[in-house]
Amino acid sequence: MDADLSHDPKDLPTLIKEIENGFDVVIGNPPYSILSQNLTETARAWVHAYRFVDGEKIVERGALQFEKNLQDGYVKFIRLGECQIKGADLGVLGYITNHGYIDNPTFRGMRQSLIGVFNNIRVLDLHGNSLKGEASPDGKKDFNVFDIQQGVAISLLSRVPSISFDDKQRIFYGDLWGSRDSKNDWLASNIMREEDLQTVSASQPDYLFIAQDETHKAEYLAGWRISDLFHQYGAGVVTARDRFVIDHDPSTLVRNATEFRDAVGTDSEVCRELGIKLKKGWNIKRSRRLLCDETDLQRFVRLLLYRPFDFRFIFYHKSLIWGMSYPTMQHMCSATKKNIGLVISRSVRGAPWRDILASRFMIEFGAMATRPGNSAPLFPLYIFPATGELDFGSRRILNLSSEFVREFSDELSLEWLEEGRGDLLPRGTIGPEDVLAWVYSQLYSQGY
Repeated sequence: MDADLSHDPKDLPTLIKEIENGFDVVIGNPPYSILSQNLTETARAWVHAYRFVDGEKIVERGALQFEKNLQDGYVKFIRLGECQIKGADLGVLGYITNHGYIDNPTFRGMRQSLIGVFNNIRVLDLHGNSLKGEASPDGKKDFNVFDIQQGVAISLLSRVPSISFDDKQRIFYGDLWGSRDSKNDWLASNIMREEDLQTVSASQPDYLFIAQDETHKAEYLAGWRISDLFHQYGAGVVTARDRFVIDHDPSTLVRNATEFRDAVGTDSEVCRELGIKLKKGWNIKRSRRLLCDETDLQRFVRLLLYRPFDFRFIFYHKSLIWGMSYPTMQHMCSATKKNIGLVISRSVRGAPWRDILASRFMIEFGAMATRPGNSAPLFPLYIFPATGELDFGSRRILNLSSEFVREFSDELSLEWLEEGRGDLLPRGTIGPEDVLAWVYSQLYSQGY
Protein backbone atom coordinates (compact mmCIF):
# COMPACT_ATOMS: atom_id res chain seq x y z
CA MET A 1 0.00 0.00 0.00
CA ASP A 2 1.63 3.24 -1.18
CA ALA A 3 0.08 6.26 0.49
CA ASP A 4 0.96 9.88 -0.15
CA LEU A 5 1.05 11.69 3.19
CA SER A 6 2.56 14.92 1.91
CA HIS A 7 -0.72 16.78 1.33
CA ASP A 8 -1.37 20.16 2.87
CA PRO A 9 -3.28 19.71 6.18
CA LYS A 10 -6.21 21.70 4.75
CA ASP A 11 -6.71 18.81 2.33
CA LEU A 12 -6.88 16.16 5.09
CA PRO A 13 -10.66 15.51 4.69
CA THR A 14 -10.09 15.06 0.94
CA LEU A 15 -7.16 12.74 1.56
CA ILE A 16 -9.22 10.64 3.98
CA LYS A 17 -12.07 10.44 1.50
CA GLU A 18 -9.68 9.32 -1.27
CA ILE A 19 -8.16 6.60 0.89
CA GLU A 20 -11.52 5.44 2.22
CA ASN A 21 -12.57 4.75 -1.37
CA GLY A 22 -9.76 2.21 -1.62
CA PHE A 23 -9.24 -1.51 -1.22
CA ASP A 24 -11.22 -4.17 0.62
CA VAL A 25 -8.15 -6.36 1.19
CA VAL A 26 -5.06 -4.82 2.80
CA ILE A 27 -2.02 -6.94 3.70
CA GLY A 28 1.59 -6.17 4.45
CA ASN A 29 4.55 -5.77 6.77
CA PRO A 30 4.66 -2.00 7.43
CA PRO A 31 7.89 -0.27 8.50
CA TYR A 32 8.63 -0.18 12.23
CA SER A 33 10.02 3.27 12.93
CA ILE A 34 9.44 5.20 16.14
CA LEU A 35 11.21 8.05 14.32
CA SER A 36 8.80 8.12 11.40
CA GLN A 37 9.87 9.84 8.19
CA ASN A 38 6.25 10.96 7.57
CA LEU A 39 6.12 13.91 9.97
CA THR A 40 4.33 16.53 7.90
CA GLU A 41 1.41 18.23 9.59
CA THR A 42 -0.96 16.14 7.51
CA ALA A 43 0.83 12.89 8.34
CA ARG A 44 0.79 13.68 12.06
CA ALA A 45 -2.91 14.48 11.87
CA TRP A 46 -3.63 11.17 10.18
CA VAL A 47 -3.59 9.31 13.54
CA HIS A 48 -5.68 12.02 15.24
CA ALA A 49 -8.50 9.55 15.93
CA TYR A 50 -6.12 7.53 18.11
CA ARG A 51 -5.69 10.48 20.48
CA PHE A 52 -9.19 9.92 21.88
CA VAL A 53 -10.89 7.20 23.92
CA ASP A 54 -14.55 7.11 24.96
CA GLY A 55 -15.00 10.53 23.35
CA GLU A 56 -12.37 12.16 25.58
CA LYS A 57 -8.92 13.30 24.53
CA ILE A 58 -6.19 11.12 26.04
CA VAL A 59 -3.98 13.11 28.40
CA GLU A 60 -0.64 11.48 29.20
CA ARG A 61 1.95 12.94 31.56
CA GLY A 62 4.57 11.66 29.15
CA ALA A 63 3.04 13.68 26.30
CA LEU A 64 6.16 13.56 24.13
CA GLN A 65 6.47 9.77 24.36
CA PHE A 66 2.74 9.41 23.73
CA GLU A 67 3.04 11.42 20.53
CA LYS A 68 6.15 9.51 19.43
CA ASN A 69 4.26 6.24 19.91
CA LEU A 70 1.39 7.43 17.73
CA GLN A 71 3.76 8.67 15.02
CA ASP A 72 5.45 5.27 14.65
CA GLY A 73 5.37 4.16 11.01
CA TYR A 74 3.44 0.96 11.67
CA VAL A 75 0.72 2.83 13.59
CA LYS A 76 0.10 5.09 10.60
CA PHE A 77 -0.13 2.09 8.29
CA ILE A 78 -2.66 0.40 10.58
CA ARG A 79 -4.69 3.61 10.50
CA LEU A 80 -4.47 3.70 6.69
CA GLY A 81 -5.61 0.08 6.44
CA GLU A 82 -8.44 0.72 8.89
CA CYS A 83 -9.74 3.61 6.78
CA GLN A 84 -9.42 1.59 3.58
CA ILE A 85 -11.63 -1.17 4.94
CA LYS A 86 -14.06 1.24 6.57
CA GLY A 87 -14.45 3.10 3.29
CA ALA A 88 -15.11 -0.11 1.38
CA ASP A 89 -17.50 -1.19 4.18
CA LEU A 90 -16.32 -4.76 3.69
CA GLY A 91 -12.90 -6.30 3.84
CA VAL A 92 -9.94 -7.83 5.60
CA LEU A 93 -6.81 -6.25 7.05
CA GLY A 94 -3.80 -8.51 7.61
CA TYR A 95 -0.52 -7.13 8.99
CA ILE A 96 2.59 -8.29 10.80
CA THR A 97 3.77 -5.38 12.90
CA ASN A 98 5.38 -4.25 16.14
CA HIS A 99 3.33 -5.86 18.95
CA GLY A 100 3.31 -2.75 21.18
CA TYR A 101 -0.24 -1.74 20.26
CA ILE A 102 -1.72 -4.92 21.81
CA ASP A 103 -1.56 -3.78 25.42
CA ASN A 104 0.45 -0.55 25.68
CA PRO A 105 -1.82 1.86 27.64
CA THR A 106 -1.00 4.75 25.29
CA PHE A 107 -2.66 2.87 22.41
CA ARG A 108 -6.06 2.50 24.07
CA GLY A 109 -7.58 5.00 21.65
CA MET A 110 -6.18 3.06 18.72
CA ARG A 111 -7.63 -0.22 20.01
CA GLN A 112 -11.06 1.32 20.57
CA SER A 113 -11.01 2.76 17.06
CA LEU A 114 -10.22 -0.66 15.57
CA ILE A 115 -13.00 -2.25 17.63
CA GLY A 116 -15.41 0.29 16.16
CA VAL A 117 -14.53 -0.66 12.58
CA PHE A 118 -13.96 -4.43 12.61
CA ASN A 119 -16.41 -7.18 13.60
CA ASN A 120 -13.69 -9.75 14.12
CA ILE A 121 -10.18 -9.15 15.44
CA ARG A 122 -7.61 -11.93 15.74
CA VAL A 123 -4.14 -11.23 17.12
CA LEU A 124 -1.26 -13.71 17.38
CA ASP A 125 1.60 -12.31 19.45
CA LEU A 126 4.90 -13.74 18.16
CA HIS A 127 6.83 -12.00 20.98
CA GLY A 128 10.63 -12.02 20.54
CA ASN A 129 11.08 -8.63 22.19
CA SER A 130 14.75 -8.49 23.18
CA LEU A 131 14.30 -4.93 24.48
CA LYS A 132 12.06 -6.36 27.21
CA GLY A 133 14.05 -9.57 27.56
CA GLU A 134 11.00 -11.71 26.85
CA ALA A 135 11.30 -15.37 27.83
CA SER A 136 9.01 -18.30 27.12
CA PRO A 137 6.67 -19.38 29.94
CA ASP A 138 8.91 -22.42 30.45
CA GLY A 139 11.85 -20.09 31.13
CA LYS A 140 13.65 -20.76 27.87
CA LYS A 141 14.90 -17.96 25.64
CA ASP A 142 12.37 -16.53 23.22
CA PHE A 143 13.44 -15.56 19.69
CA ASN A 144 12.15 -13.10 17.11
CA VAL A 145 11.03 -14.22 13.67
CA PHE A 146 12.99 -11.25 12.25
CA ASP A 147 16.44 -9.84 12.94
CA ILE A 148 15.07 -6.97 15.01
CA GLN A 149 14.71 -6.11 18.70
CA GLN A 150 11.00 -5.21 18.76
CA GLY A 151 8.50 -7.97 19.38
CA VAL A 152 6.05 -8.61 16.56
CA ALA A 153 2.47 -9.77 16.11
CA ILE A 154 0.19 -10.90 13.32
CA SER A 155 -3.23 -9.26 13.16
CA LEU A 156 -6.20 -10.34 11.05
CA LEU A 157 -9.14 -7.96 11.21
CA SER A 158 -12.35 -8.29 9.19
CA ARG A 159 -15.40 -6.12 8.65
CA VAL A 160 -18.77 -7.53 7.53
CA PRO A 161 -21.44 -4.80 7.57
CA SER A 162 -24.36 -7.26 7.62
CA ILE A 163 -23.26 -8.55 11.06
CA SER A 164 -24.37 -6.61 14.13
CA PHE A 165 -21.39 -5.22 16.04
CA ASP A 166 -23.20 -5.41 19.37
CA ASP A 167 -23.90 -9.12 19.11
CA LYS A 168 -21.20 -10.56 16.88
CA GLN A 169 -18.05 -8.56 17.42
CA ARG A 170 -15.42 -10.88 18.79
CA ILE A 171 -11.75 -10.44 19.66
CA PHE A 172 -9.28 -13.30 19.97
CA TYR A 173 -5.68 -13.43 21.19
CA GLY A 174 -2.93 -16.04 21.18
CA ASP A 175 0.80 -16.39 21.96
CA LEU A 176 3.60 -18.09 20.07
CA TRP A 177 6.83 -18.62 22.00
CA GLY A 178 10.12 -20.37 21.34
CA SER A 179 12.84 -20.50 18.70
CA ARG A 180 12.63 -18.83 15.31
CA ASP A 181 12.49 -22.19 13.54
CA SER A 182 9.67 -23.49 15.74
CA LYS A 183 7.64 -20.33 15.16
CA ASN A 184 8.16 -20.41 11.41
CA ASP A 185 7.26 -24.10 11.29
CA TRP A 186 4.03 -23.45 13.19
CA LEU A 187 3.12 -20.51 10.98
CA ALA A 188 3.78 -22.52 7.82
CA SER A 189 1.41 -25.31 8.83
CA ASN A 190 -1.35 -23.56 10.83
CA ILE A 191 -3.96 -20.84 10.53
CA MET A 192 -5.29 -18.45 13.18
CA ARG A 193 -8.44 -20.35 14.09
CA GLU A 194 -10.70 -18.82 16.70
CA GLU A 195 -10.93 -22.09 18.63
CA ASP A 196 -7.15 -22.04 19.16
CA LEU A 197 -7.16 -18.52 20.57
CA GLN A 198 -8.40 -16.93 23.80
CA THR A 199 -11.54 -14.80 23.75
CA VAL A 200 -10.88 -11.19 24.79
CA SER A 201 -13.44 -8.74 26.15
CA ALA A 202 -11.41 -5.58 25.36
CA SER A 203 -13.43 -3.45 27.77
CA GLN A 204 -12.98 -0.06 29.38
CA PRO A 205 -10.81 1.71 30.29
CA ASP A 206 -7.91 0.36 28.21
CA TYR A 207 -9.57 -1.97 25.65
CA LEU A 208 -6.65 -4.40 25.86
CA PHE A 209 -6.28 -7.02 23.14
CA ILE A 210 -4.96 -9.61 25.59
CA ALA A 211 -6.99 -12.00 27.74
CA GLN A 212 -7.34 -11.09 31.42
CA ASP A 213 -8.95 -12.55 34.51
CA GLU A 214 -11.70 -9.98 35.15
CA THR A 215 -13.25 -11.67 38.18
CA HIS A 216 -12.46 -8.71 40.43
CA LYS A 217 -12.23 -5.99 37.80
CA ALA A 218 -15.27 -4.02 39.02
CA GLU A 219 -13.95 -4.00 42.58
CA TYR A 220 -10.49 -3.02 41.35
CA LEU A 221 -11.76 -0.12 39.23
CA ALA A 222 -13.79 1.17 42.17
CA GLY A 223 -10.57 1.89 44.05
CA TRP A 224 -8.27 4.89 43.76
CA ARG A 225 -5.98 5.10 40.74
CA ILE A 226 -2.41 6.00 41.59
CA SER A 227 -2.57 8.71 38.94
CA ASP A 228 -5.54 10.26 40.79
CA LEU A 229 -3.97 9.87 44.22
CA PHE A 230 -0.90 11.96 43.32
CA HIS A 231 -1.18 15.36 41.61
CA GLN A 232 2.32 15.46 40.14
CA TYR A 233 4.24 12.50 38.72
CA GLY A 234 6.36 11.69 35.71
CA ALA A 235 8.83 9.41 33.98
CA GLY A 236 12.49 9.41 34.92
CA VAL A 237 15.41 11.24 33.36
CA VAL A 238 16.52 10.24 29.85
CA THR A 239 20.14 11.28 29.29
CA ALA A 240 20.80 9.74 25.83
CA ARG A 241 24.42 9.53 27.03
CA ASP A 242 24.49 7.69 30.36
CA ARG A 243 28.21 6.89 30.34
CA PHE A 244 29.11 10.55 30.08
CA VAL A 245 26.71 12.12 32.61
CA ILE A 246 26.12 9.30 35.12
CA ASP A 247 28.89 7.91 37.31
CA HIS A 248 29.74 6.68 40.81
CA ASP A 249 32.30 9.50 41.14
CA PRO A 250 31.02 13.12 41.21
CA SER A 251 34.42 14.51 40.17
CA THR A 252 34.31 12.46 36.98
CA LEU A 253 31.06 14.16 35.97
CA VAL A 254 32.42 17.64 36.61
CA ARG A 255 35.53 16.79 34.58
CA ASN A 256 33.41 15.45 31.70
CA ALA A 257 31.23 18.58 31.65
CA THR A 258 34.31 20.81 31.76
CA GLU A 259 35.96 18.98 28.84
CA PHE A 260 32.74 19.22 26.84
CA ARG A 261 32.45 22.95 27.53
CA ASP A 262 36.08 23.72 26.69
CA ALA A 263 36.56 21.40 23.70
CA VAL A 264 37.41 22.88 20.30
CA GLY A 265 36.43 21.57 16.90
CA THR A 266 33.28 20.73 14.99
CA ASP A 267 30.32 19.03 16.64
CA SER A 268 31.29 15.65 15.21
CA GLU A 269 34.93 16.12 16.25
CA VAL A 270 33.97 17.04 19.83
CA CYS A 271 31.63 14.06 20.13
CA ARG A 272 34.18 11.68 18.67
CA GLU A 273 36.92 12.96 20.99
CA LEU A 274 34.74 12.59 24.10
CA GLY A 275 33.03 9.35 23.06
CA ILE A 276 29.55 10.94 22.87
CA LYS A 277 26.91 9.87 20.39
CA LEU A 278 25.95 12.73 18.05
CA LYS A 279 22.19 12.59 18.59
CA LYS A 280 19.89 14.05 15.95
CA GLY A 281 18.24 17.26 17.15
CA TRP A 282 20.90 18.04 19.77
CA ASN A 283 22.26 21.59 19.40
CA ILE A 284 25.80 21.08 20.67
CA LYS A 285 26.97 24.67 20.19
CA ARG A 286 24.03 25.96 22.22
CA SER A 287 24.66 23.36 24.93
CA ARG A 288 28.28 24.40 25.28
CA ARG A 289 27.29 28.06 25.49
CA LEU A 290 24.88 27.22 28.30
CA LEU A 291 27.70 25.61 30.27
CA CYS A 292 29.93 28.64 29.70
CA ASP A 293 27.38 30.70 31.62
CA GLU A 294 27.80 28.52 34.74
CA THR A 295 30.54 29.33 37.24
CA ASP A 296 30.00 26.33 39.53
CA LEU A 297 29.45 23.05 37.67
CA GLN A 298 29.60 21.06 40.90
CA ARG A 299 26.16 22.31 41.95
CA PHE A 300 24.54 20.37 39.12
CA VAL A 301 25.75 17.01 40.43
CA ARG A 302 22.87 15.21 42.09
CA LEU A 303 22.16 11.75 43.48
CA LEU A 304 20.17 9.44 41.22
CA LEU A 305 18.45 6.08 41.53
CA TYR A 306 19.85 4.46 38.38
CA ARG A 307 18.61 0.89 38.88
CA PRO A 308 17.01 -0.90 41.85
CA PHE A 309 19.29 -0.24 44.85
CA ASP A 310 21.94 1.18 42.50
CA PHE A 311 22.55 4.81 43.46
CA ARG A 312 24.86 6.96 41.34
CA PHE A 313 25.49 10.62 40.57
CA ILE A 314 24.18 12.54 37.57
CA PHE A 315 25.25 15.83 35.99
CA TYR A 316 21.73 17.28 35.87
CA HIS A 317 21.94 20.16 33.42
CA LYS A 318 19.92 20.71 30.26
CA SER A 319 23.06 21.10 28.17
CA LEU A 320 23.82 17.39 28.45
CA ILE A 321 20.54 15.76 29.51
CA TRP A 322 18.19 14.86 26.66
CA GLY A 323 15.01 14.59 28.77
CA MET A 324 15.18 16.37 32.13
CA SER A 325 11.67 15.37 33.29
CA TYR A 326 12.01 18.60 35.23
CA PRO A 327 8.37 19.12 36.31
CA THR A 328 8.66 16.01 38.51
CA MET A 329 12.38 15.58 39.13
CA GLN A 330 12.81 19.13 40.43
CA HIS A 331 11.07 17.99 43.61
CA MET A 332 13.56 15.16 44.16
CA CYS A 333 16.91 16.80 43.42
CA SER A 334 17.36 19.34 46.21
CA ALA A 335 20.51 18.82 48.24
CA THR A 336 18.85 20.13 51.40
CA LYS A 337 15.10 19.41 51.16
CA LYS A 338 14.10 15.84 51.97
CA ASN A 339 11.50 14.04 49.94
CA ILE A 340 10.46 10.50 49.11
CA GLY A 341 8.47 9.03 46.27
CA LEU A 342 7.18 5.76 44.86
CA VAL A 343 8.49 4.29 41.60
CA ILE A 344 5.65 2.24 40.12
CA SER A 345 5.64 0.36 36.84
CA ARG A 346 2.56 0.98 34.71
CA SER A 347 2.43 -2.38 32.94
CA VAL A 348 4.45 -5.57 32.84
CA ARG A 349 4.06 -8.51 30.48
CA GLY A 350 5.32 -12.06 30.72
CA ALA A 351 5.79 -12.21 34.51
CA PRO A 352 3.88 -11.42 37.72
CA TRP A 353 3.69 -7.72 38.53
CA ARG A 354 6.17 -6.91 41.28
CA ASP A 355 7.54 -3.57 40.19
CA ILE A 356 7.46 -0.97 42.95
CA LEU A 357 10.26 0.81 44.80
CA ALA A 358 10.67 3.83 47.04
CA SER A 359 13.30 6.50 46.38
CA ARG A 360 14.50 9.67 48.07
CA PHE A 361 16.24 10.84 44.91
CA MET A 362 15.41 11.50 41.26
CA ILE A 363 15.34 8.44 39.01
CA GLU A 364 16.64 7.45 35.60
CA PHE A 365 14.01 6.38 33.06
CA GLY A 366 14.93 2.70 33.39
CA ALA A 367 15.30 2.72 37.18
CA MET A 368 12.66 0.00 37.49
CA ALA A 369 14.57 -2.29 35.14
CA THR A 370 13.96 -5.43 37.16
CA ARG A 371 13.65 -6.79 33.63
CA PRO A 372 15.08 -5.22 30.44
CA GLY A 373 13.04 -2.51 28.78
CA ASN A 374 10.79 -1.87 31.76
CA SER A 375 10.22 1.66 33.02
CA ALA A 376 8.16 3.37 35.69
CA PRO A 377 7.12 6.92 36.64
CA LEU A 378 8.00 8.52 39.96
CA PHE A 379 5.27 9.75 42.35
CA PRO A 380 6.80 12.24 44.86
CA LEU A 381 5.14 12.63 48.24
CA TYR A 382 5.87 16.37 48.47
CA ILE A 383 6.41 19.16 45.96
CA PHE A 384 8.46 22.31 46.49
CA PRO A 385 7.43 25.67 44.99
CA ALA A 386 10.44 26.60 42.86
CA THR A 387 12.15 29.96 43.37
CA GLY A 388 14.67 29.41 40.58
CA GLU A 389 16.35 26.56 38.74
CA LEU A 390 17.57 24.00 41.29
CA ASP A 391 16.71 26.45 44.07
CA PHE A 392 13.70 25.75 46.25
CA GLY A 393 11.75 27.54 48.92
CA SER A 394 11.61 26.13 52.44
CA ARG A 395 7.93 25.17 52.36
CA ARG A 396 6.88 21.87 50.90
CA ILE A 397 3.37 21.01 49.77
CA LEU A 398 1.65 17.66 50.01
CA ASN A 399 1.32 15.97 46.61
CA LEU A 400 -1.73 13.88 47.59
CA SER A 401 -5.36 14.36 46.63
CA SER A 402 -7.18 16.24 49.40
CA GLU A 403 -10.27 14.15 48.69
CA PHE A 404 -8.32 10.94 49.28
CA VAL A 405 -6.70 12.34 52.43
CA ARG A 406 -10.12 13.24 53.85
CA GLU A 407 -11.65 9.89 52.90
CA PHE A 408 -8.69 7.90 54.24
CA SER A 409 -8.37 9.65 57.60
CA ASP A 410 -12.14 9.67 58.20
CA GLU A 411 -12.35 5.94 57.50
CA LEU A 412 -9.69 5.31 60.17
CA SER A 413 -11.00 7.98 62.60
CA LEU A 414 -7.53 9.49 62.82
CA GLU A 415 -6.49 13.15 62.83
CA TRP A 416 -4.56 14.16 59.72
CA LEU A 417 -1.06 15.66 59.99
CA GLU A 418 0.25 17.83 57.15
CA GLU A 419 3.76 16.35 57.30
CA GLY A 420 5.65 13.30 58.50
CA ARG A 421 4.18 10.34 60.34
CA GLY A 422 1.47 9.97 62.94
CA ASP A 423 1.32 7.73 66.01
CA LEU A 424 -1.46 5.55 64.47
CA LEU A 425 -2.93 5.00 67.92
CA PRO A 426 -6.69 4.68 68.41
CA ARG A 427 -8.11 8.20 68.07
CA GLY A 428 -4.55 9.31 67.29
CA THR A 429 -2.88 10.78 64.23
CA ILE A 430 -1.85 9.77 60.72
CA GLY A 431 0.46 11.55 58.28
CA PRO A 432 1.56 11.56 54.62
CA GLU A 433 4.43 9.12 55.14
CA ASP A 434 2.01 6.63 56.70
CA VAL A 435 -0.10 6.81 53.56
CA LEU A 436 2.99 6.30 51.40
CA ALA A 437 3.93 3.22 53.43
CA TRP A 438 0.36 1.89 53.17
CA VAL A 439 0.28 2.33 49.37
CA TYR A 440 3.66 0.62 49.11
CA SER A 441 2.52 -2.34 51.18
CA GLN A 442 -0.71 -2.70 49.20
CA LEU A 443 1.08 -2.74 45.87
CA TYR A 444 3.85 -4.97 47.18
CA SER A 445 1.35 -7.59 48.31
CA GLN A 446 0.88 -10.42 45.82
CA GLY A 447 -2.56 -10.96 47.29
CA TYR A 448 -3.52 -7.41 46.36
